[in-house]
Amino acid sequence: MFRFCICAALAVGLLAGCAANDSPDPAADRAAIREVLDQEVQAGSAGDADGFIAAFSDDATVIPPGAPAVSGDAFRQWARSFFEQVDVQVEYEDRQIILADDHAIHHYGFDWTITPKAGGEPLVESGEGLHILRRAEDGSWRITHDVWNAGPQPEG
Repeated sequence: MFRFCICAALAVGLLAGCAANDSPDPAADRAAIREVLDQEVQAGSAGDADGFIAAFSDDATVIPPGAPAVSGDAFRQWARSFFEQVDVQVEYEDRQIILADDHAIHHYGFDWTITPKAGGEPLVESGEGLHILRRAEDGSWRITHDVWNAGPQPEG
């Protein structure tokens, strides 16, 4: 939770100096961002580590709950190892997308089921997270940061 708060504060600080919507075509930016987020979910749910990684920038940092941050090559190794060990089914619910020049913040809710490939009970969780995205020089959007918190779904 503490790391989530730090990342959220950094994200707000990042955008505080930017105008809220300096994009010449905010609708096109939102559509392009939505495509990258869909790519992340679809690749993750298909167990496609390379497709998942492609949604992220080369210098991406991911901060999973209860684990240290991983960046760059360490992130790519983490993602490949994760998808080798588990099957994932995930759904996002957009809470908000904030655009500011060549950056964006995506606040999302999620539900996922993680099933160990070696057998065992699936882990079912819901939670909240933040993606920070950056527009690349070629105009495409990539996720630069992903931090989320999660907990078991309430029974009943």
